[in-house]
Amino acid sequence: MIAVISDANIIIDLLHLTLFEDFLRLSWEKHVPPGVVDEVREEDSSLLIDAINAGQLSMPAFDFEDLQQIQKYFEQYPPLSVADCSCLHLAERLPAILLTGEKRLRSIASGTHAIKVHGTLWVLDNLIKENIINYRKVHAKLNDLMQINPRLPKAECQKRLKRWKKKIEPSHDTIKPLVRKIRIKAQNQNT
Repeated sequence: MIAVISDANIIIDLLHLTLFEDFLRLSWEKHVPPGVVDEVREEDSSLLIDAINAGQLSMPAFDFEDLQQIQKYFEQYPPLSVADCSCLHLAERLPAILLTGEKRLRSIASGTHAIKVHGTLWVLDNLIKENIINYRKVHAKLNDLMQINPRLPKAECQKRLKRWKKKIEPSHDTIKPLVRKIRIKAQNQNT
C-alpha cells in the first residue's frame, strides 16, 4: 500500500477545490504531522480534524528522538519551517511519499534525502485512476486551481487539461462508427 505524508499546501488546495473528502477515499495510508494541521486555517479545516478523529488520516505523535531530528533539520535547512521539517522527517521515518507543492521542500526531500515527492497534480491523477472522480470534474477542478494557485507548473497543467478534455469530448473517430451503428439499427428495425 502507498503511504503518503501531506504538507499543508496540498490539503489547502484540496479544501479549496472541495476535493479533500475525495482525497480521503484514495486507497493510501495517509499521514499528516501535527505542525501541518496547525498551518491549515481554511474555513472548512474542520474536515481535516474530523478525518483525523475518524482514523481516515493519521497524525503520528513525535517522541523525543523525532523532535531532535526535526530540530536538526530545521537548523540544517534554514528555508524550511518546523512543519516542513516534520514532513521531511516523517516521510523518511515511515518511509512514505511526500506530498508538497513547496519548491524548497521538494528539492531537499528528493535531492538530499532521496524521498519520492509529488504534488496536487499527482493527487488529481490518482483520483481519476481510482475512479473517485470523472474527467469532467477533474478538468473543471484543475481550471479552478490554476486560478487560485500560481505555483503550479503551467506546462504540466496544460498537458493534463488537454488530455482530460479529450476524455470528456469524444473525437470524430469515435462518434462516426457510433452514428453508423445507430443508423443501421434504426434501418433494421424499420424493415
